[in-house]
Amino acid sequence: MISLNLFKNRHKYRVGFTLIELLVVISVISLLSSVVFASLNSARSKARDAKRISQLKEIQSAIEFYFDANNGTAYPTCSSYDVCTSTGGSYAGMFSQLDIQPTYISSVPVDPINTIGAYGYYYARGYRPTGKFTFESTGFATDYILATRLENSTGGTFSGWDNANLNFLLGNL
Repeated sequence: MISLNLFKNRHKYRVGFTLIELLVVISVISLLSSVVFASLNSARSKARDAKRISQLKEIQSAIEFYFDANNGTAYPTCSSYDVCTSTGGSYAGMFSQLDIQPTYISSVPVDPINTIGAYGYYYARGYRPTGKFTFESTGFATDYILATRLENSTGGTFSGWDNANLNFLLGNL
């Protein structure tokens, strides 16, 4: 009888968790939160890529409207240059001076990250795409290409501009 009473009293005063139980719960919560944060970062980069593609297609539409308004004779220039980028390099910062605003687009979009040299938009008049990752110089004002760098691209890259990591190309065929 005495041993049963001691067990009851000991069990009666046990309130709370042991240190081991707390450590297990904390480790499970931290593991789950790290998985959630990793998937959120992936979702954010995919959202930025979707925004880049959408903005590049908006720019392409404005460029085509410019071409149609000029009777199909020439695509726009960037402040009298045929090549411009929104990132660093030889033609840096002139992308905002692309001759499509404010008539054909209210303002030329800026890359979601917009860090110098890493991501941005590229435009060149007098070039045309020859494949998914290739282009050639034609010298004609009736040809152009637009390019950007996507964060989650599974394809290749192409070079020819200041950024050798470009992997998304649009233009007139």
